[in-house]
Formats: sequence, structure tokens, C-alpha cells
Amino acid sequence: MKKQKTKLILLIALVFLLGVSTTYAVTTLYEASEVGYDNSSSGTSETEVQGALDELYELSKTHCPDGYICTKKLTGAEMLIEKANDASITDYHAGNKGEMYTFTHEATEQTGALTDYRYIGNQPNNYITFDNETWRIIGVIEGRIKIIRDEAIGGIAWDSEEVNDWSTASLQQTLNNGTGSWTLSEEASNQVEIVTWYLGGSSTSKGLSGEDYYAFERGITVYGENPTRWGGKVGLMYPSDYIYTYAYGVDDTCYNDGSQCVEESPEPGPISEPSSKSLPSNGWLYEYGQQWTISARSHAGSATCVYSDGNVGEDGVNFRWYAVRPTVHLRSDIVLSGSGTVEDPYIITSNI
Repeated sequence: MKKQKTKLILLIALVFLLGVSTTYAVTTLYEASEVGYDNSSSGTSETEVQGALDELYELSKTHCPDGYICTKKLTGAEMLIEKANDASITDYHAGNKGEMYTFTHEATEQTGALTDYRYIGNQPNNYITFDNETWRIIGVIEGRIKIIRDEAIGGIAWDSEEVNDWSTASLQQTLNNGTGSWTLSEEASNQVEIVTWYLGGSSTSKGLSGEDYYAFERGITVYGENPTRWGGKVGLMYPSDYIYTYAYGVDDTCYNDGSQCVEESPEPGPISEPSSKSLPSNGWLYEYGQQWTISARSHAGSATCVYSDGNVGEDGVNFRWYAVRPTVHLRSDIVLSGSGTVEDPYIITSNI
């Protein structure tokens, strides 16, 4: 009788602690009937119970017999990837359902070949409530969900001392040390991972595509003795994050040359149409116009920014009129619920 009671306790624990379906748990318990954790002679033992749980857990990861439906508790990143377009879809208009697209990257000077998943276009289902604020999901990058605050926290100098080294920049310290008017709550900070931010930069904005910026960011070209990487929680978007929102036919001009991604005024006349072939508002990150990115230039005193008309350029790091949108990577074990729409944003429900 004690053995049966112990198994019943284990079943309940498996259902609630492992987050699996009841049918899966029952099947797993049945298959675990030969596990010898019988406490009939020695009384209930925490060691025996934990051992049985470990055995059941291992079985639950691999066993799903015919006729049963097995479920697995997905991380937030896994859930988003499952909803993403198939990797074969590389035409925005052929796969536009508001979910992520797959991008493959060749090895760079700092990273190996990688695959990531990104939201592109101007109406993705990438809304998430974080720290009681509205944020947007850039994508799943190196296995973690990368998010950016929907609204800017104001116009702030990238560095008040005119030094374009993100590792010591005044803005970096403001975002991570809570010295400004904006800071993450303790709960939100615990949901954020310390990650590597790549600090490589280019000397020009001319003719650079999203893929080009991606390689420069993860390269080793920097000004002087500036570091090529920094480890921390809160950063800014990369230039490539911005330009990739125009990939796969969303806006070829903006993707292929960020410096030519210009929102021009309509031509005067009876028919008002933009005189530029590009339309920066086709990408969701353009929403707030001019804003800083994390990438410094490879020459002194300047960093890459997005101008108010949508194109990518550079400006002096001490200028205060560029918007700041904090950007973080969520912990890899967080779990999400919701659909990502404005009306039903994702929310963080737990950690696995």
C-alpha cells in the first residue's frame, strides 16, 4: 500500500512539476512500474522519492507509446520558433502571417555560422508585456528572446564625454546601473540574461546591407583600443536588427543599403506619391524615427544611428536628440503565454 501511495504522489508531482499532460504522466507511471523505490519497510524517504522522480522524468522525455498524446512544456523561445515560418519561405509576401522568419549567417570574426529568427515587416505579432511595459520582440537570437522597449525613454547622449566605447559609455551605465530616470525592476532584471554584445563597427554607412552590418558588428574593427565585445544586461538594438526588418522583399532598397532607406515627402501635384522607392515605415522598428544603436564607428567620437527619415548613418556620441530604446535578452528558460498581438501580448508566466 505504501508503494502505491508513493507512486500516486509521484504521479501528482510529475503532472504539476513537469507540466506534462495527465495521459503522458499515467503512461510514464505505468512504464516505471519496475522502478524499485518501495518504502514499505523503511518508511517514506526523500531520497527514494527524489530518485523515483528522476527516473520518471527521464522516461517522460523519451517515451510516448502509440495511442497516447505526449506534451512537452516549451520555453518561450521554442514556442516562438515553432510558430515561425518554414525556413524555405524567403519571400515576405508569401509567408506573412505575423510570425518570425528564419535567417542563416555565415561565420564572422567573432562568431560561428548561426541561425536566428526575426520579426520583419510592419505588423508582426511581436508584442510582449515586460516589467509592466509594452516591449516588442526582435527575434530569437542565439537561443534567447531579444526584446526592445516599444517607447523610447527619451533623448540621451550615447556618451557625455564624446568617447565611442560602449563598455564605458555614459548611456550604458545609465541603462545598467539605474542612475537615470528609467531602470528595470528587480523582478524584470532577474528575467534578463547577461549576454555578449558585439562592438565591432564600420567606417561608413554607404552601401551596407543588413548582412553587411551583421558581419561588421561581430567583427574586430574598432576605434583605437576599444573592446570588440561587452558583457551585460541592457544594451541597444544593432543596426542590423533595424535593417533586417526590411528583408525578404519587405523593402529591398532599405535592406540592401540602409543609407538609402529614406522616407521622403510626397511630390506636389494632384497625385501624391512618395518620390523615393523606399518606405522605411514598412519596417516595425522605424516607429520612432531617429534613435541610437549600440554600434560605435571605427573612427573617433561617433556611433551608428537611425535618422528621423529612416536611413542609417552616424552622429557624435554626445548629441542628445536621439531616442533611446533599451534592449535586453530574456533568460533562455522563461515560458510565455499569449499570441503576441496588440490585444493579446505575450506575457512571461514562469521559468522552466
